Amino acid sequence: MHARRPSSTAIIASLALFFALGGTAVAASHYLITSTSQIKPTVLSKLKGKPGPQGAAGPVGLQGASGPQGPAGSQGPAGPSSLSAITTVIGPTVEVENNKVKGAGAECPAGDRAVSGGGDGSISGLIDSEMETSHTSWFILVYNASGITLKIHAAVECTAAGQAVAARVFHPTHTLMNRRVAELVAAIDARKR
Repeated sequence: MHARRPSSTAIIASLALFFALGGTAVAASHYLITSTSQIKPTVLSKLKGKPGPQGAAGPVGLQGASGPQGPAGSQGPAGPSSLSAITTVIGPTVEVENNKVKGAGAECPAGDRAVSGGGDGSISGLIDSEMETSHTSWFILVYNASGITLKIHAAVECTAAGQAVAARVFHPTHTLMNRRVAELVAAIDARKR
């Protein structure tokens, strides 16, 4: 059998196809854009859009490690010396007649402050027991409904100013006790009517 010679048309078509495919590969290697400087500025500006809205905040990150410990501070002032210097002062005895309200008080020595207190005696009718506003004494109030005369007295625990309580100006006074006695007497008198 005898091989047929390709026609000139087939040869031209094959060459055209070869150059067409090869030319694309050459063009791709010669016209590849590798940086924005290869693009005309007016074209580049058209490629950029407007910024979009800000997105939602992301989740909170993990807490970081603790930093190193700082240097030690300077020595502070000395604290109160001793609470063993608390002393008890017993006030004078007060007689409370039947159906009467009376108060008894105990004063700290000058320069001392009250830190606690109370009272003693036949005080089943104890109405009040508290520190005076001056912080230098303690008082109790008793309403006697026993039918007999009662003997009572107050006691106060004192310490030097600046040890257990803040120091204040010394103002011996019984204004709070006297006011409470007057209020209670008025209340009892109102019940009797």
